[in-house]
Amino acid sequence: MRPRPRAASNSSSTGTSPTRTTPGTSTSLVGLAAVRPDGTPVGDVVDLLSMPAQDVLVVKEPGGHRAMIPFVEDFVPEVDLDARRVIVTPPYGLLAGETPEETGETHG
Repeated sequence: MRPRPRAASNSSSTGTSPTRTTPGTSTSLVGLAAVRPDGTPVGDVVDLLSMPAQDVLVVKEPGGHRAMIPFVEDFVPEVDLDARRVIVTPPYGLLAGETPEETGETHG
């Protein structure tokens, strides 16, 4: 996985790219809408956690569930500060209400 999503625009007053964790990055992202590529709302960004492997975007879904989405280009391909949104493509099962498909590959 590539570690940094590309920024569609950067209106951050810090002048830094929103793709790197810097002191102002998490505050630049908090409050942005998280949407799927087709525009379907997922929730709102409430935090950006700095973890050992990669940063994690915390998105609060409408039902209150907090999804933790790895802040990597595969799952957050676009950050658009001007439009106040991030595009997310989280892995299946990460969001509330998604259940694993019965494939016969796992038991549980």
